[in-house]
Amino acid sequence: MTLIAVGLFDMSGATLATTYPSIVLGMVLLGVGAGLTIPAATGSVMGSVPGAHVGIGSATNGTLLQLGGAFGVAVIGSLTSTRYEHHLAAALTADHVPLAVTHAASGSLAAAIAVGGRLGGAAGQLALPSRVADAPQPGASAT
Repeated sequence: MTLIAVGLFDMSGATLATTYPSIVLGMVLLGVGAGLTIPAATGSVMGSVPGAHVGIGSATNGTLLQLGGAFGVAVIGSLTSTRYEHHLAAALTADHVPLAVTHAASGSLAAAIAVGGRLGGAAGQLALPSRVADAPQPGASAT
């Protein structure tokens, strides 16, 4: 579990400018930690189930792993999206960008880029793209 925590901490500082080699260590630590933790947890669950109910124990364990993964991704995605919207809206409001534009740009990164292209002028060419780059990106990948 410590390896997972250290791996996640290492990757927590990633931005859009982060390169793949700079997060590889965190990914490796995360993978090794999960690789050591999940089989041990599964063995513990299966060891506590009577022999006649091994199939039920295995199915329950697999189902809970799948549900945990799905809900984990949903919760993290929702939190990241909310954080993106909040940071971008605050930054664009400070730049005096119209409320309709702020609302449209806060929906997604693609919408922000499309709105910035249509705005023109300083807001479209400078303010909006730089504010989008500064906001935490939901589902961002290092490029």
